[in-house]
Amino acid sequence: MATVTFIISAEDCSLNRLDLLGSLLQRFHAQQQACFCLATDVDYAVFLDDYLWSERFGFLPHSCSAFQPTVCQTYISSSLSDAASCPHIFNCTGQALSTESLDQDQQIIEWVSQHTDEKKQMRHLFKQYQSQSITPQIARM
Repeated sequence: MATVTFIISAEDCSLNRLDLLGSLLQRFHAQQQACFCLATDVDYAVFLDDYLWSERFGFLPHSCSAFQPTVCQTYISSSLSDAASCPHIFNCTGQALSTESLDQDQQIIEWVSQHTDEKKQMRHLFKQYQSQSITPQIARM
């Protein structure tokens, strides 16, 4: 069964959740770690594609496609099956994912900004995982 990790931004961090996602993806890329962003639908996948191709994120290498282990970049799709064997799955859906269909070495990543409304939503998401008998790991920045 895959693991779930909540990454909590530093208390003095003013980034919203979307900007925090871009910053985290940059960090993973700098460490040569491939990532997959699971979008709610095709429209959101296209939005993320444009967003990550901005100057703000240094034109972060990414592709709207299924994960390919030979190319270290960020992959974006609205289909969880496209994440097959990708080690890091950033959940951009706003809903808890089931870990049953994932590989044991895959990690679902949720991230929490310091914005009050976003923290409240992520607390709800944390409880959704707990209701599935999953105890998420916590990582603080």
